[in-house]
Amino acid sequence: MKINYEKIAQTYDKGRSYTESKLNFWLDKIINFGGLHPNSTVLDIGCGTGRYAIPLAEELSCSVVGIDLSKKMLSEAKNKSKSDRVQWICAEAEDLPFLNNIFDCCLMSFVVHYICNKLKAFREVHQVLSPNGICLIRTTSPEYLKNLPDYYFFPTALEIDMARLPDIQILKNTLSVAGFTRVSVYEVISPYLESAEEYLGKIRNRYTSTFYLLTEEEYNEGLRKAERYFSQNSLPEEWRTEPISIIVATRK
Repeated sequence: MKINYEKIAQTYDKGRSYTESKLNFWLDKIINFGGLHPNSTVLDIGCGTGRYAIPLAEELSCSVVGIDLSKKMLSEAKNKSKSDRVQWICAEAEDLPFLNNIFDCCLMSFVVHYICNKLKAFREVHQVLSPNGICLIRTTSPEYLKNLPDYYFFPTALEIDMARLPDIQILKNTLSVAGFTRVSVYEVISPYLESAEEYLGKIRNRYTSTFYLLTEEEYNEGLRKAERYFSQNSLPEEWRTEPISIIVATRK
């Protein structure tokens, strides 16, 4: 089942907004893992509403191209952007409309599980990267999912995500077949939740795409379960952070 981002573009950011500290945390990681500096050229595949593309262009002064399949998501990104260093293009990862060797870094943040033909997409990325370019992928390893709070309240969501999130070793192998010479994986412990109120707000705004794959009955039951839980409990410490997998693939 596919998610229609055209329908949720206007409300997309409500449940996915980052605190300033979390945004800075991830910008630092992206800059360091991606080897970015002012004037780097960056391709953000599946850019959505520009969570990373905009600050990379406006704060680091990178030249950024954000691509997404949803025109309405791109429209939301354009409305937020103030920099002429970022461009927004409707395109897909398997058919990139760019010349070869023009990007220093390609960012794929929680988008790889949407790509049907990953080998074709990685070959496309390999072509458009400069000789020392880096493909930087943010994802979650299926083995870490069970400890996250969503699956405590929404058990069906675990089945959905276990089925759709790709195995990290398979991704590594596919990147190698696509031509990348060095592929490394890093596990990063990321800030996740600061309070029960924040988490309930995220749930109510369906902050993860998986919630759109649940039935309304399952979603509403999970929300009620979370509300009952937090009416009697504070946020457990283990839910304040989450493990994120970072794959760094170098073209040469």
